[in-house]
Amino acid sequence: MIAQISGTLAHKIPGEVIVDVGGVGYQIFIPLNVFYQLPEIGASVRLQIYTHVRDDALQLFGFSDFAEKQVFLLLIGVSLVADGLGLHIPKGYIYFAMGFSVFVEMINLRVRRRVAPVQLRDPHRP
Repeated sequence: MIAQISGTLAHKIPGEVIVDVGGVGYQIFIPLNVFYQLPEIGASVRLQIYTHVRDDALQLFGFSDFAEKQVFLLLIGVSLVADGLGLHIPKGYIYFAMGFSVFVEMINLRVRRRVAPVQLRDPHRP
């Protein structure tokens, strides 16, 4: 299982990046908050990875830190436990929760842009 990837950022679009590690490009799906934290293409990058294995695909999901990855795993775990107990949680609830979190993050980004940056005093002036 792939748990972390460090390499050169080769390509980025909202929701997806390609990280070059030793000449191999890994396609990694990412949330929007990670996309806005990424450096420019060609810079070094490190992502925490969740490897999702299906019958027809191997997918990598990237997160900026371990806490984000744990929240994602918790969300997946709730769905799996409920299915195991015979409880039916409509997927719409899970999609709504994910969409709501993206909405809140977009509001946070807008609010951060409106706040005036901190002005540091010049060390050469008394």
